[in-house]
Amino acid sequence: MQNIITMDVLSAVSEKEFSLDELVIATKTLFEQEGMAGVIGLILRLVEEFFVDVFVRSYDQVPQRIILDLDATDDPIHGHQSGSFFHGYYDNYCYLPLYIFCGEHLLCSRLRPSDMDASAGSVKEMDRIVKQIRTSWPEVQIILRGDSGFCKWLVSHIIRQLTDGGL
Repeated sequence: MQNIITMDVLSAVSEKEFSLDELVIATKTLFEQEGMAGVIGLILRLVEEFFVDVFVRSYDQVPQRIILDLDATDDPIHGHQSGSFFHGYYDNYCYLPLYIFCGEHLLCSRLRPSDMDASAGSVKEMDRIVKQIRTSWPEVQIILRGDSGFCKWLVSHIIRQLTDGGL
């Protein structure tokens, strides 16, 4: 049931075909059926889609090619925050957020602990972003660019599979 309500709300929000009353009612229904976790999940999906939507709408016409840059960097931690780990490369306790940009447009910012590989989760994020871009620009050429941290065998293999699918 959550997926039906969530998709209705997402469709209405993305198409701007809702009144404030309708959004409140849909959110209240989702809360009654799925609790706060359902509402938070909906908000997170809307935020994720918002960044890509702003990017796509910033163009007057469909570009021939876009370059998506993947990067992970340190976000130093001071104190004893949850998820803090020492990262040898950065010589610090830090988080290791994943960023995906296209030019100056931020498409993804995912806060992660630093006890994982820099490329962890990047395929899932790229899949989400590329699918959303493809709904508006099915023919645009998409180039993925990342440093050596994103050139692991598994990521390269999966990206090749996506490439065969038209990425």
